[in-house]
Amino acid sequence: MTFSYQNYKIKISKSVLEQIYQYRQTGFLSSESGGVLIGRQIISTGNLIIDHCTVPMPLDVCKRTRYLRKDPKHIEFFTTLRQRENNIYAYVGEWHTHPELIPSYSSMDLRNWQRIGKESSMPHFHLIAGTKAFRIWKFDPTHRTVCELKTILWDKIHEYEC
Repeated sequence: MTFSYQNYKIKISKSVLEQIYQYRQTGFLSSESGGVLIGRQIISTGNLIIDHCTVPMPLDVCKRTRYLRKDPKHIEFFTTLRQRENNIYAYVGEWHTHPELIPSYSSMDLRNWQRIGKESSMPHFHLIAGTKAFRIWKFDPTHRTVCELKTILWDKIHEYEC
């Protein structure tokens, strides 16, 4: 699926969305899940393509209303992919689920985004998957700003295909 933001486009591959969709918290006792988003930027256009993500790993903390990415295998996956593909891939941000129809980020999410921002001055993109929709935010660590890019209903993804 592809959508426009300012003067560039963001594409999230179908396989990434399918993986995230599988982890939605549809059961009353379902735990939050998450991982990292991995993508590449097209230098000539500035467009961003997110075509890989990790999924919950054994050492992650997955609770009803909390997800903590603890397993080093997320970064190992990213590093291996980056090396194998001649460094075209970059860490783009994080994704996780919320037990909400249409998710909003929490103060804990914002603190995590700020912590990630201290490690890199590059903006990051964060996706939170609810049961009916997902939202994507851009966090700019230089200006310490959060900007909602898009809210997309799961059953309307086909409208963003191109």
